[in-house]
Amino acid sequence: MAENYFLVLGIDDKTYYSIIGIIVFFTVITVIYYYRRSKYEREPIYMIFVAFMLGLVSTIPALFISIIFAPLTSDPFFFSSVMVPIIEEMSKFVFILLLMKSKHFDGPMSGLVYGAMIGAGFSAAEDFIYGVIYTGGSIGVTFARSIIQIIGHPLFTGIAGIGVGMAKVQTNKLSNANYFSKLPKAMLLHGIWNGTAALVPPVLLIPVLILIGIIFIMTLRNEINIALKLDHQLYETGHYHKKNVYSEDDELYIINAEQFQ
Repeated sequence: MAENYFLVLGIDDKTYYSIIGIIVFFTVITVIYYYRRSKYEREPIYMIFVAFMLGLVSTIPALFISIIFAPLTSDPFFFSSVMVPIIEEMSKFVFILLLMKSKHFDGPMSGLVYGAMIGAGFSAAEDFIYGVIYTGGSIGVTFARSIIQIIGHPLFTGIAGIGVGMAKVQTNKLSNANYFSKLPKAMLLHGIWNGTAALVPPVLLIPVLILIGIIFIMTLRNEINIALKLDHQLYETGHYHKKNVYSEDDELYIINAEQFQ
């Protein structure tokens, strides 16, 4: 009976557990990688878990909105390279803004980590949907999607999170801060990846995706360096000893992040 348990999904239990194992393995690597980027103040483990779970949840509005908007265009390329990145990044971004209210979300590195955790949750859910439901149990598809996870959704949402973290500390009048400063970049990178996969001929797909992957890795390193520079300033000025405390006269803890954008 156990061997037939997952036949309702069209796959056997061995394939199902293999897919789950692949997703979990690469998700753990991704979570550890982004979690360890912060040098001055590590985020609480429970907040990492919350951010990851919110990423899982963010797939629900993204899926429903995509279903609603899909019939509005007859161009699959436009839908996958323009509409999907906008819908998915906005869906994840809403939860970044939700987490931003936490006292632990106190700078650009916090934004990177929490954004990446949301992206990792989204990516894990999406990999499960593709691996188990869309492809009927394709281990190859699951592995291919999971192995590039670090430079996928976690990167896109992590970049958007850096912008939110910068905005939170660059002014004491938080209502005037530009939380959306890096969201367009996240959407653009997402669109480039989707558009390439949809447009490039199969014979050239792998080398082109490898090239784009290298560019994304360089982008990731650059964004982390930007966040670390500002994070260092925050540490040196005592921000992490007096976080979330702002006043009109206390300019020591008001960081101008525009120079790092």
